[in-house]
Amino acid sequence: MPKEKPLRWEPGHPQNASSGGPIASCRMRIALVCPYSCTVPGGVQTQVLGLARSLRSYGDEVTVLAPAERAAMAGRLDTANLNGATFTRVGDGMAVSVNGSRAPVSPWPTTMARTRRALHAFVPDVVHVHEPLVPGPSAAALLSHRWPLVGTFHRSGADLAYRSYGHLAGRWHGASTPSLPCPRKQPSPPRRA
Repeated sequence: MPKEKPLRWEPGHPQNASSGGPIASCRMRIALVCPYSCTVPGGVQTQVLGLARSLRSYGDEVTVLAPAERAAMAGRLDTANLNGATFTRVGDGMAVSVNGSRAPVSPWPTTMARTRRALHAFVPDVVHVHEPLVPGPSAAALLSHRWPLVGTFHRSGADLAYRSYGHLAGRWHGASTPSLPCPRKQPSPPRRA
């Protein structure tokens, strides 16, 4: 486990100005892992790249590990366009039909090996894995349980893989979903006595 970092007051921290008072903060090394090619437009990819830019604005050191097609990388994935975050290409994406769409994934053992090597080279304080159950970079990060893990499950609905997530829960330090499915029937308001 990485050594615990001391918290310190950051006078230039964006939250200080909005909250009116000092806050304690700790600059972190954060690895964002995305299973989908970041050179192909998509909701998860957009959220991962936006999160990288946002975390950089708070002063964190951020790297994005994801598939990308080499010829399409120029511009969108440059450090300047990611607000100083770095992008590490771990393989090429290949369109696979899943969940009613075509997902540009890279499920190859070489992609998983590159992901593990990149994590070991970066030495993150935390690894944020998007779509942790998708084969490729996300699965490799999930299996490399050397660092604290946070996961975001973007997929709607629950199949066998998602229902069996419970046995992996002990590896997570946190998990989230961007949005919850809407209930079919709204609950009745509580009755007043």
